[in-house]
Amino acid sequence: MSAATFRGFSDLTGQDSRVVHQVVGWEQGHTWGTPLAALLHSMDPTPMLALNTTAKWPSRAEAITPQQIALGQGDGYLVAVNAAISTHGSTVYLRPFGEMNGTGTGTARSPARDTSSRDTRRAGSARPSPAST
Repeated sequence: MSAATFRGFSDLTGQDSRVVHQVVGWEQGHTWGTPLAALLHSMDPTPMLALNTTAKWPSRAEAITPQQIALGQGDGYLVAVNAAISTHGSTVYLRPFGEMNGTGTGTARSPARDTSSRDTRRAGSARPSPAST
């Protein structure tokens, strides 16, 4: 939902939503689309950024697999997301790969790929594990 659509929804319903949810494709805001920092600010007061593995819209093709992310092949994008969040100045919710059981999301489980928690742990962890401290 765009910021303008969100404001229109608020005007129509009278609902004062504090969290604005936006699903982004892989590399969106980093190599294509509105820059991440600007995207987060357009979602104020509280952005919820949902990362997806799909390629640039309108493609439904997968740009990167969870296994590739686990192997570090998507680290450039994850670093860019982290940098945008760290400079945002207020709370940002991060929802990595939120539709693991959905279809058409690029993150659905399939016999062709293993999307186990082991594969998404790397992308979803913002803190060092207790073993590494």
